Amino acid sequence: MTLPSANIIICEAVLTEKTGDAVSLIRTMNVLGVASYTQSVRFFTVLFLNSLPGDIYPHTVQVQMFTDKTFLVASSPEQTFFYGYGIDPAGPGASTLTTEFNLGVASLGNLGTYLLVAYVDRKQAAVTPLIMRRY
Repeated sequence: MTLPSANIIICEAVLTEKTGDAVSLIRTMNVLGVASYTQSVRFFTVLFLNSLPGDIYPHTVQVQMFTDKTFLVASSPEQTFFYGYGIDPAGPGASTLTTEFNLGVASLGNLGTYLLVAYVDRKQAAVTPLIMRRY
């Protein structure tokens, strides 16, 4: 089945409701300011996936972070998931994956532009840039 949409959003925090699994994204960003004395940074990615109706098969998903020169900086473990059809079994399926990133900034050098890439079934599904800069 074809994946009709995949979107990555970067934020400072994520709140997930206990009933209904709705998520609230706190302080969404595409630029992350890093103080000169900061040793590490923490942020989340939220990946929203939608499928065509009837996709009941297992899939894998993974989010990775690369430098603009394609050097792998960080990676979530690959996970297996199924699209959910709780609201409308005949409608499109959906899945949401939240990934926490904790990075030591000393090893990243001068900082700059990074790419967050989502893979579904080991194929690139979405790319979102993140600029990290010192202040």
